[in-house]
Amino acid sequence: MEAWQDCFDDDALVRLGFDAFVRIATCNRWEVILQLPEGIDLDGARHLLAVPGYARPYAYMGEAAIEHLALVASSIDALNPGEDQVVRQVREAYSRAKARGVSGSLAFAFDTALRIARRVRHEVELAPVNTSLFSLVRPEIEAILVPGVGAAVLGAGEMGTLAATILANIEGVRLTVFNRTLARAQQLATSLRAEARALEEFPTGGAGIRVLVCTTPVRDLVDAEALDRLPDLRLIVDLGLPRNVAAQAARERGVRVLDIDTLQEAGAQRRGALRERLAVAEGLVLEELATAMAAWNERQLAPAIRRLQEWIDHTIETTIAERGSGAGMELLAEDRERLARRVLHVPVKGLRALAREYGLEAARVFLAEAGLAE
Repeated sequence: MEAWQDCFDDDALVRLGFDAFVRIATCNRWEVILQLPEGIDLDGARHLLAVPGYARPYAYMGEAAIEHLALVASSIDALNPGEDQVVRQVREAYSRAKARGVSGSLAFAFDTALRIARRVRHEVELAPVNTSLFSLVRPEIEAILVPGVGAAVLGAGEMGTLAATILANIEGVRLTVFNRTLARAQQLATSLRAEARALEEFPTGGAGIRVLVCTTPVRDLVDAEALDRLPDLRLIVDLGLPRNVAAQAARERGVRVLDIDTLQEAGAQRRGALRERLAVAEGLVLEELATAMAAWNERQLAPAIRRLQEWIDHTIETTIAERGSGAGMELLAEDRERLARRVLHVPVKGLRALAREYGLEAARVFLAEAGLAE
């Protein structure tokens, strides 16, 4: 996942020809939701977004893409189901994209996914408020942190704040928060009655730190040299992107490292315990998605239905004009609006069924063959 995030920032995506996209980065996923530009199909987009030496990225299109986004936003397929942080990250990514002018089908996809996420959160109890990925390791941390020992958090962003808050609530623990911006570290530390230091000072004052939580964007910040200055360290939780810890150096010194890979098992166990609730949540997603897609398809078909109605009206008027005047034709002219509605009913019903069962593309093929495409 780091490989994709390192290669594809906003500028890189624009250079590849994508001008409408939203990038979502969480602790264990990197995704780009985009509108396919003219001339690039789904396989072409996958090829452009592939990183040499890595498996090709998975891809969804149309309704399947919106369903996937809804599952992500609802935190149903998160490593720790129900964690609040994921929906915030999706919402923030969408806000940044809207500031760039993203609209249309992308806006519909995110508005739909976030609305579904709100309903799932309201109706299905997957996790308590403020559950995060870090919550998965709390039991193991609490077994190590006895009163009087130290713990430290590197980074005071959203994940660092969540981790620091949990650590500060463990009785008797001395907590230090390191952050690149000292003022931010001081603000967080003050609220938690902890100590604040600038990140550049790390690992100064590391004696006594038994648990270290890393949430920064600095690769290998905790290297062999830093580890040698942390003699009491027993456990590192590495939630940084890219990875903050030189894991091999830590293992050589008897320090256990928990990262995204090692959290998979804990997440799988919790997912098993939530199986029935997750099934209910997924049912809500599908229910809401069906309603949203029906409304979207109707809006997309509205111009085509108007063109079809205009064609029928024109055909009836032309036929009347060609037949000339007369009692029969005058009566037909009086009833032509009702006749047009009756004639319109069957093709519109079929058009809607095509869009519902096979997607808007099938409906567009029908319109193109009928000469009614835009």
